[in-house]
Amino acid sequence: TNGATENLEFDCEKINEKYGDGKANVVYECFIKCEAINNIKYEIVLKKANRRNDKFEYSGLSKEKINILIKLDIVAINRVNLAFIRANYPDNIETFILKNPEKYVDIITEETFNVQEAEILLRQPDDVIGWRAKKKLLSNTKEKISFSLQYPSSIQEHILQHNFKQTDLIDIFAQYGKLNRNVKETVRKIVEQKVQYIYDEKIGVPRELLLEIMEKSTISNEEKKKLFAVSIELLTKEDCKKCCTAIDEMGLKQYLENGAPALEDNVLNEMILEAFRKRIWVSQYWRRNSKLFAKRLGK
Repeated sequence: TNGATENLEFDCEKINEKYGDGKANVVYECFIKCEAINNIKYEIVLKKANRRNDKFEYSGLSKEKINILIKLDIVAINRVNLAFIRANYPDNIETFILKNPEKYVDIITEETFNVQEAEILLRQPDDVIGWRAKKKLLSNTKEKISFSLQYPSSIQEHILQHNFKQTDLIDIFAQYGKLNRNVKETVRKIVEQKVQYIYDEKIGVPRELLLEIMEKSTISNEEKKKLFAVSIELLTKEDCKKCCTAIDEMGLKQYLENGAPALEDNVLNEMILEAFRKRIWVSQYWRRNSKLFAKRLGK
């Protein structure tokens, strides 16, 4: 076959006529499984054979051969073949999915949903698979899915609302300026719900978002203070003054202006004074009589 120069074809009728009924299937199976045939001839012959396997069961083939079989629709897109490809040809799963993304989505259920496969489709542009199909795919799961700027904004919103991974907050904050208005609004609501996690993990909130929360959010001043405490390194001194005013912490604000009052001795105030020290707004701080004091620098 590799050395043939004439047109190659797979004619079931001629094979059965010459070698007996059913022999075409035997030859076809042998051909499919033959790794010695070069890929160009392999594709030419199988394309002319025009066959499809609703239950593909040939293991041990190379990645290249399987990709050809998928390309030619010989490996049908159905649940049986999806399970077989997953088990036997994991390196070909992306080719299998992208051969017909809409069909793939149609065969996925809650039981067969796979996060890694979903993320392959979610990264695809709308001309490969539209946002409606992506949402249909996501409707099969409540599993956590990583957020990405590569996803359309409607999918970003869906993930934030239904499949949010709080460990993604650092990356989301880093990309905050690139998000559209609706997605930013969804992120704001998440921050308001995850104040303690953000505080415990010491994740700085983006300046734009923090100032909006300080001005408009209905969360408590104590919660706002926690967000402020972990975000000082991202703010200017003027930003910090605005935040102190918003949370009614005039004592802290005085350290940024022209005063040096005593503060209640607690973990949060100490954390803020330490952040001020790192920004060289105070030189040092200490405890005395259950109060915190600091030495102010500058105005």
